Amino acid sequence: MSSCSIDDLLRCHPGDDPAVIEAIVTEYRAPVYRLACALLDDPAEADDATQETFIAAALHIERYQPGTNFRAWLLTITANACKGRLRKRKVRQGLQNTLIALHLLRSRPASPEQSAIQNEASRLLWQAVDALDEKHRLPLILRDGRRRPRREGSG
Repeated sequence: MSSCSIDDLLRCHPGDDPAVIEAIVTEYRAPVYRLACALLDDPAEADDATQETFIAAALHIERYQPGTNFRAWLLTITANACKGRLRKRKVRQGLQNTLIALHLLRSRPASPEQSAIQNEASRLLWQAVDALDEKHRLPLILRDGRRRPRREGSG
C-alpha cells in the first residue's frame, strides 16, 4: 500500500475507522520502529515509542491533510515521541544521580574532617535540589526523608 492509497482510504473512510488504522500500522510499523530504534538506541523503548506514535496518529488523524506526505507526517510524530522519551530519560538520569549522591552521603562514617566535607556537600546538594522545579524536587525530598541542614541564622 502506498502513501496515495492511505490518502484514498482517508478520503473514503473516517480516520477512526479500524480498517484505516490497521492499514496505517501494517504499512508503516517497520519504518516507524526503525526510526525510533535509531533515535532511542533501545529496542524496548523503541517499541513503546512506536505504539505511542500510532496512538497519537490515530487520535490526531484529522490534522493530516490528504495529498501531503503521510510518511513524513507520521515520522514527525515518531521523532516527537522519541524526543519526549529522551527528555524523560535525561531527567530520570539526573534524579538517579542525585539519589546516588544522597545515598553516598548517608553511608559514609564521619570523622571531623569528613563531617565538615559532608556538611558542605550536603549544603551544595540541597542547593541543587532547591534549584529543581517542584515536580522534580518533591520526589527527592520524599525519597530522601531527611531533614535538610539548618540554614545559618535559623534556630
